[in-house]
Amino acid sequence: MAISREVLRLLALVAVSSAGRRVLDVLLSLSNPGNGTTEISQNEMCTELGASKATVNRGFKELRECGLAWGLEDGRYQLHPLLTGGAVSSPVMQVPEIKAADPARFTAQRRARYAAQMANLAPLADAPARASSVPPAEAHQVPRQALAGTGHVYVLAITGTVSYVKIGSTAQPRSRLEALRTEAHRQGGAVTRAWLSPAHPTCRGTEAHALRNCREISPSTSPRSEYFPDLGFTAARRETVKAFLGICDTPQVSTTTSAAGQYQPIPGHVWRRLSPSMWDECWRELDFFRQGSHRSRFRRRNNTTSRPSHVPESLLDAFGALFEPSAPVIHLFSRRTSS
Repeated sequence: MAISREVLRLLALVAVSSAGRRVLDVLLSLSNPGNGTTEISQNEMCTELGASKATVNRGFKELRECGLAWGLEDGRYQLHPLLTGGAVSSPVMQVPEIKAADPARFTAQRRARYAAQMANLAPLADAPARASSVPPAEAHQVPRQALAGTGHVYVLAITGTVSYVKIGSTAQPRSRLEALRTEAHRQGGAVTRAWLSPAHPTCRGTEAHALRNCREISPSTSPRSEYFPDLGFTAARRETVKAFLGICDTPQVSTTTSAAGQYQPIPGHVWRRLSPSMWDECWRELDFFRQGSHRSRFRRRNNTTSRPSHVPESLLDAFGALFEPSAPVIHLFSRRTSS
């Protein structure tokens, strides 16, 4: 079943998890084009997706709450008329409204995913590679000239004897893309995929940010080059979209200390104290066992008698011998008799 671009743009605004998307894909693939219904049981859906019943039920619940699909009877579901081209099982059926979110309230991660989805639906398709099959009205959707003070950022994937990805910015996208297509054809390649950003005044900064992020993923042909021979088109487009939206990745926290250095790990004895292994726990219990019981350790820690600091040690020993004399030792002589 073919879905128009307008419906796909609307689906990108619906907050549905991956489970709901998978359930919707199965319902669309098995739907009846005459009435827009799908007959499938819960067990069959679990087998089709390879998921549990809880996951399938969660997907059906999300589709029902968003208004994309709802149950008519046991094992029979109705898809929204926008997804089926207007086909419904009953002409007097009450059709719910699709609950689409407001893009202005998206989080940074959700906004990046929405921008990537919009990039996949951009009017600039893989034009040079399939220019012969594109109608003339669609082939001229690339703008000729940006507004004064603005520019576009583009990402091209060239495949051929020399394959690479090109990232750049221009104020005249149509002539620039045509020149790059001619250059790729001269080298024995062709532009297979392309993406063009909306016109914005900070296109140079967006290009520099995207190039810097892409060089962290895969090196370019030179330190200041815009050509990436080992970088995929999807990754380059994702980093360019993030640079266009001003999204910065949160740096991953590494197990390092300022005393040890920036790229040196935490010392082993500190790491064992932070996350001891089972062997370390056994040694710790054995060490406590050697020290005795809790009562013995307490008495050992608190057995020091408080003595005045002004009394000398010898005088204390003399007082102790005077008032607490030790018991005398009696030596008994035994006479050894000979037998």
